[in-house]
Amino acid sequence: MDLAALGDRGPVIRALDRGIAQGLFTVTAVSAELLRLASKGQDRVNLLRDCLAERLDGAGGRTSDLEAPMDRLIVRRRLPLPERQFPVERFRLDYAWPEAGLAVEVDGYQDHSGLDAFRRDRSRQNRLVLLGWTVLRFTADDVRRRPALVAGQISDALAGASRPA
Repeated sequence: MDLAALGDRGPVIRALDRGIAQGLFTVTAVSAELLRLASKGQDRVNLLRDCLAERLDGAGGRTSDLEAPMDRLIVRRRLPLPERQFPVERFRLDYAWPEAGLAVEVDGYQDHSGLDAFRRDRSRQNRLVLLGWTVLRFTADDVRRRPALVAGQISDALAGASRPA
């Protein structure tokens, strides 16, 4: 709230993203505080409300810093809202459109490099495909530098998708 009072969008977005990624608060909790302050006539709520509108608040919360820009991409590109941290067998999908059988994973290099991660990612993807899921994987570079490509591929997959078995 104090950052929002300064009127600079960048620090507010960074603080929200970090706080959510670190589990310090949820979008729901910040939204509740906004409602409380708005009823008291606080001017600073508008900027924070705008920043919150660009975030998804899945039940599982964010598990990586890359999910924050992906959330913004989904909202800004007006894609159908996905389920977040969606459970499938022993896995959790970063983003899922279960009715379409579409899973989207956002992979940062740090968490997905090395031989063990390479093997684990392939095994996981193969299992999801065998269960009937279409799996799209995007890198940090894709999400941050090619949002139109990412949104277009998700849209295309949703347009031609069918529910997994």
